[in-house]
Amino acid sequence: MSKNENKSETHIVESKNQSGGITAHTVTVNNFDQVVNALVSQRLTAKIIEIIFVLAAIVAILTFIFDKPWRPKMNENDNKKEIHIVKSENQSGGITAHTVNVNKQRAISHKYQYKKERRGEDFVLQIILNQTQGIWNSGEQFILQVKISGPYKAANFVGGMPMGFQDVRMSGEGDKMNGIFYFSTTTAPLNNESIVLEIVSASDVNVVEVGMSPLANDE
Repeated sequence: MSKNENKSETHIVESKNQSGGITAHTVTVNNFDQVVNALVSQRLTAKIIEIIFVLAAIVAILTFIFDKPWRPKMNENDNKKEIHIVKSENQSGGITAHTVNVNKQRAISHKYQYKKERRGEDFVLQIILNQTQGIWNSGEQFILQVKISGPYKAANFVGGMPMGFQDVRMSGEGDKMNGIFYFSTTTAPLNNESIVLEIVSASDVNVVEVGMSPLANDE
C-alpha cells in the first residue's frame, strides 16, 4: 500500500449555538434556484406555443366562414333589378302601387273570329268572342245576337261561360229556321277566357251579323 493512501484530508466544521438547518462541509443553494427557473421557463414556452396554435386555428376557421371560397361567385347582373319609384303625397289612405286599375269594366270586343269544321253529316260553325281586362259589373247583362245565312239545328256555349245561367233569355225554335240566335243572362262570363258559341247546322252557313253587350271601346 502507498503511503499517500493512508493520508486523508480532514475538514472540521463547527456549528455553535445552532438550533436547526444543515451543518455540512459544502452546501450549494444557487443550483436549485436555477433548476426551478428553467422548469418554469419551459412550461411558459410550451403554453405560449399552445396559445399561438389555437389562435391560428380560430383565424383560419373565421377566414373560411366569412370569405366563403366554397360559394360560386355571383353574377354582376344578379344585383341589378328594375326599381319603380311611386310617390304618394298627402295620402291618407288607399293603395300606392306601380300600376293600379280602378273600376275598369270588363267588356266584349267587337273583333270576333269564327271557324268551320265538318263533323259527320253536320256542319259546325264556332264564333269566338274576346274579353277585355277588368271587373264585370254586378248585375250586368251579357247579350249575344247572331244572324247566319241559313237555319241551324242547335247552338251552345262550349267555352268562356260557367254552368248554370241566371235570368236567361234565348231564341225559340222559330228563330232557328230563320238563322237567328239570341241569348242574354246576368251571369258573368269567365274571366280571362274567350267566349265560344258553337252552332250546328245541316248545311254550310256563313256569319251575317254578330252583336254583343257590353261592348268594349276598342277599334
